[in-house]
Amino acid sequence: MVFNELEFAPWVEDRRDFTPVAMRGRLHLDLHEYHNPDVRRKNLGGRITGPHYRWTRRHIGSPRFTSRSVVNTPIGRLYADEYGIEVPTEVRNAPPFVPGLEPSVVDPADIRLLFHGLPSWSRGFKEILAALRELPPRFSMTFMLTENPAVHAMLKDELATHPARERIRIVPPAPMREIAQTINEFDVEIVFYKPTGVNLRYAMPNKFFEAAQGRLALVVGETETMAPIVREYGHGAVAPDFTWQSLRDTLGLLDADEVRAMKRRSAVVAAEINAASEGRAFLASMGRSTPEDSI
Repeated sequence: MVFNELEFAPWVEDRRDFTPVAMRGRLHLDLHEYHNPDVRRKNLGGRITGPHYRWTRRHIGSPRFTSRSVVNTPIGRLYADEYGIEVPTEVRNAPPFVPGLEPSVVDPADIRLLFHGLPSWSRGFKEILAALRELPPRFSMTFMLTENPAVHAMLKDELATHPARERIRIVPPAPMREIAQTINEFDVEIVFYKPTGVNLRYAMPNKFFEAAQGRLALVVGETETMAPIVREYGHGAVAPDFTWQSLRDTLGLLDADEVRAMKRRSAVVAAEINAASEGRAFLASMGRSTPEDSI
């Protein structure tokens, strides 16, 4: 039985459902990201629900769970250190493999940068906009954002006086099952999250793997999670510091030939890290080796 997310963890202690007979089976807790030991949200709602949240969180280390998984190993180590448990298995948020998709043509006069997903200033918008002020005109930028009226308004206000505003646009999001095909026209995905919290420090977001499925190159910050993968596969570049100047310099060094090569190598990442590969890791974490065995 899989407990999907922290909220279900206390259920494992209910002896009415989890009888001695039931406990002969495998009980797996999928934690996904890191759950802050204090509160989830630092607002009134977070303070009101804080005691319940902390009670729920204490069940992460319950010995009744036979296995656990988490979005990446660094976050898994945090749980292992806190609860004295085995490091949960890494199961990354990778989408299904998209076969037959080729990298799009790179125009040396218009290298198309992209950020797609949740609109949030904590996800590098300030640094991206500052870098664009000094990047050569061969770079254009697209924000493909989900709905958030407040952030959209702030971004539009910034663009109104931005010196590169003619090369920056905001477009609607793509349907989840069409993300790879929709973003394929772009060249370089920017995933540049300043490590202001645990989950940002160890971020390995969906868009990181969606970009590979779209056959895009990547520019990321110096992290324990994304940077090693980018270096291993060579499908992008790593900015050494989380400053707009570092992002500007890293992007500014890219030319069309380098971006073409990175986009070709992203196809290797797409084939090797996807829902199928992570599904196998998920089954293995529970002692299962094949989909048939998991039934």
